Amino acid sequence: MYILKKLISYIRLNVKNRNFVNQYHKVQKAQYLSYEENQSRQLEKLNTLLTHAYQHIPYYRELFNGLDMVENNTIVLQTLDEIQKIPLLTKDIVRLQKEKMYADDSAKRSTYENSSGGSTGKPLTFLQDIQYSM
Repeated sequence: MYILKKLISYIRLNVKNRNFVNQYHKVQKAQYLSYEENQSRQLEKLNTLLTHAYQHIPYYRELFNGLDMVENNTIVLQTLDEIQKIPLLTKDIVRLQKEKMYADDSAKRSTYENSSGGSTGKPLTFLQDIQYSM
């Protein structure tokens, strides 16, 4: 019975999020990486994420250009510690820079407006896409 439940769960997750099984296997393999290999992998993924933000979000384009973090239209951090150059994103920054926070490709991704609960008195409004719910 346990194996059947596990199989059904596996199938459900794979149908709901087709990339689940692939991601699961990557996580399984990553646990056996050395510390150095893991850091290198994290740095590569961080650079990819920051490059995407630089290329598609006006706020980050301006920020990264001002921090002199750009080489050939990409972000190239040499160490994970360099992320400390990037200031923390606050609600005030999101409110002030709202239009510059939207990715230029957000319309293609079926975005919708959402907001925080407003427990601090003012709800924060932002865009999300379907990937958020997966």
